[in-house]
Amino acid sequence: MEKDKFILILTFAILLILVGTKLNFTVMIKNEGRMPLQWDFYSTEIEEYVLWNEKSQVELWWLGDNFRLWMLAFSIGDIIILVGILLAIAVNIKTFVKRGN
Repeated sequence: MEKDKFILILTFAILLILVGTKLNFTVMIKNEGRMPLQWDFYSTEIEEYVLWNEKSQVELWWLGDNFRLWMLAFSIGDIIILVGILLAIAVNIKTFVKRGN
């Protein structure tokens, strides 16, 4: 992989991680330092989350932990961070494998 292309892809991966982190911090700041979580995900109060039933109960609800996979709740920001991390790992693995040949 050309050095310029490697740097460009790695920079994009880092940018994705920063954007996802910014989205998570933004929604937490707007909700008194806690991440919004839909009430039906968990039945007990969790200190780190603002549990809500109606969208009007929290600000920027769509940036909160609205997705669930088994018992894990995650947000759009988490997905963007994960994509950035996977992209950074993939580009580094590809470069490492190419150097080995």
